[in-house]
Amino acid sequence: MIKVDNCRFNLRTIGVTMAIVAALEVAPNFTATAQSSTPWESYKAAESCPTGTVVRAPREYEDLRSISPQEFRRREGIFLPQEMMRLIAERQPTWLRSIKCSKSDIRRRGTSRKRRQVIAGGSLSRNWSGYVAAQRPYVDIMGRWKEPTVSAPSGQTAKSSVWMGVGTGNSMSDPLVQAGTLQTVIDGKADYKVVYEVVPKEDSAQIIDNFPIKPGDEMYISMGKTPKYAYFAIYNLTDNYSAVLYDSYPEIDDKIDTTAEWIVERPGQSDGSLSMLANYRKLHFYKAGASYLEGVGHEPASPVALGAEPMDMTSCADDKILSEAGPLYVEGEPYAGIDITWRNYGQVDYCQ
Repeated sequence: MIKVDNCRFNLRTIGVTMAIVAALEVAPNFTATAQSSTPWESYKAAESCPTGTVVRAPREYEDLRSISPQEFRRREGIFLPQEMMRLIAERQPTWLRSIKCSKSDIRRRGTSRKRRQVIAGGSLSRNWSGYVAAQRPYVDIMGRWKEPTVSAPSGQTAKSSVWMGVGTGNSMSDPLVQAGTLQTVIDGKADYKVVYEVVPKEDSAQIIDNFPIKPGDEMYISMGKTPKYAYFAIYNLTDNYSAVLYDSYPEIDDKIDTTAEWIVERPGQSDGSLSMLANYRKLHFYKAGASYLEGVGHEPASPVALGAEPMDMTSCADDKILSEAGPLYVEGEPYAGIDITWRNYGQVDYCQ
């Protein structure tokens, strides 16, 4: 028996099954589910979510015990690591069958991740730190982490966000597809949200309002892009809560070289500034991997095997390191561990 979250949308009709690709092609007019030839069903997201968003959920779990990740990708159009499939099958999480969205105040205009300067032995960015792998047609990325407890100076507002993503976001021909968590501290009170986005389709990160998250929760995300949609598989292992969603867009060529990233960011704000960086202490990604198109199959590989490079975060004046990428930990292919360490709050910055 599948546990179901209480939500407004749980639409069922009797009719002909839609496969997920067909559902995405007709979104946002897709409004109902039907009995499927696969053990997964589709649901429409709330109207507050981006146009073309579809939610998927399993009817039963035996399928995940027997199918391979490659077979699952071919059938459902997404990649779930073998470990994630096993955990879902064994633990049978409560499944989010509709998502409710709201826009965050994270803005991309004027704060692109392209703001970086190459220095000896690495690179600097004004708004993010972590690891980036480049020069391959990346399509999937995955990793786990524990949600950090954040703080800020007394009376100040500070923010941070933990992300994984593929793509640059320079245009819709190479969208930035990413998901993670947002941490905000205002007057000593911290707030935590699960977020995702497709840039430049959306100009701000989308908050999943009804997905639970708190400090110390262990998060596991697998996500990526296809020619017609982005997908996000989000699993809170601590609360045993899960969601899978698809965000459609105009058809793209997913075979162009791009990037894959595991990062902590200080978010850009609506006035064009970069926020003060919340003290997240140390963030450790593990089970980090990414895959790219190569022939018929594309198996995940670790950031080590992919030659990922570190990026440190600096102030706009380049006079202060705010966050620092630590070493890569070899965890056995196809995964690795990544440390990112907070160094300084900095200040609200307006980079030129």
